[in-house]
Amino acid sequence: MSYHGSAICSHSGFLMLCFRLKSGSCHSLLHNSCRRLPFSILNRCSSSKDYCLDLVRAHDYENYLCGLMFPIEKRRAFYAIRAFNCEVAMIKDQANANAMTARIRFQWWTDQLEELYAHKQLDAAHPVVSELKLAVDEFSLTKRWFERCLEARQRDIHSVQIGTMCDLEDYAEFAHSSIIYLLLEIMTVREDLADYAASHVGVCCGITTLLRGTAYHSAGGSIYIPNEVMDKFGLSSHTLLHGPADATQRKALEESVFDVASQANAHLEKARQLVSDGLPNGSIHALLPGVSSSLLLEKLREANFNPFDSQFVEAQNPLRLQLSLLRARLLSRV
Repeated sequence: MSYHGSAICSHSGFLMLCFRLKSGSCHSLLHNSCRRLPFSILNRCSSSKDYCLDLVRAHDYENYLCGLMFPIEKRRAFYAIRAFNCEVAMIKDQANANAMTARIRFQWWTDQLEELYAHKQLDAAHPVVSELKLAVDEFSLTKRWFERCLEARQRDIHSVQIGTMCDLEDYAEFAHSSIIYLLLEIMTVREDLADYAASHVGVCCGITTLLRGTAYHSAGGSIYIPNEVMDKFGLSSHTLLHGPADATQRKALEESVFDVASQANAHLEKARQLVSDGLPNGSIHALLPGVSSSLLLEKLREANFNPFDSQFVEAQNPLRLQLSLLRARLLSRV
C-alpha cells in the first residue's frame, strides 16, 4: 500500500459530514443551488472542456500555467481536476458564512462523486462533472483523493482558528496533496517515492496559499496561523484580524509567520531531495506547484514575513513564473 502521510503529523483524520436531504423541496434546493455556474465564463465557452480551462484560468492562474507544462494529451484531465478543486475551494466564500448553503453544495459534490464512480446518471449539465467523468474513466483516478479534498474543505466551513501546526499540515495534506496525487495518476505514476514528494509539495502549497490569504481570511474572521505558534511568539488574534499597530505587534506577527513559512519550506526541501534522488518519468509535471510556492516564499521573505504586505499578496509575475516552470520541467526539479 502506498504511503500518503509522510508530511503530516498523526491525526485522527477528518470526519465526513453525512448530510442527507430527502424532501422534494430540499432536493430542488440542492439541485438548483449547486448548478449555478459563473455565467461570465459559461457564456463564452462552447464546451465543458473550455469551461474548465477558463474556470482555472480565472480563479487559479498559477496552476493554469502549470497545466500548460503538461503533455497535450493530459491537459484536459488536468484542467478537469483543477476545475473541481476551484469549485469546492470557492464554496465557503460563495456561501457567505451560511453553513447550510455550504453543506448543501458539498453534499451535491459528494453525491456526484458517488454516482460517477457507480456509473450512474450524472448531472450532465454541469461541465466540471462531465469532464471529471472523462478523466476518471480514462485514467482510473482514485476516488479517495477526491473525497479527502471534499472532507478538508467541508471541515473548513466551521474552522475559525487552527490549533496546532499538525492541524495545519493535516488540512494542507488533505486539501492540496490529494489533488497532486490525482495529477500523478494522470501521468500514470503510482509509486511510493513520488507519493512522498507529492505529499510534501502539497503541504507546502497549502501552507503558502493560506499565508498569502492572511489578510483576506482575517477580514472574514478566520485565522490560519496555528494557535500554538501565536502563543509561542505572543501574537494576538486582534493583531491578525486588524493588522499590527506598533513595532511589538509587528515583531510578533513576523516571527509567527516566519515560523509557519519555515515549516512550509522544510516540506519543499524534502520534496526537492526526493526529486534529486530520482522519481519515475512524468512525476515532475504533477510537482510543479512547488515552483510557485517557492516563489511565494521568496516574496514573503522579501516582505520581511509580513503577510499584509501588498507585494506579497499581489499576483506573481506571470512571465517569471512561466520561465521558472519551464526550467523546472526541463531540469526535473522543483
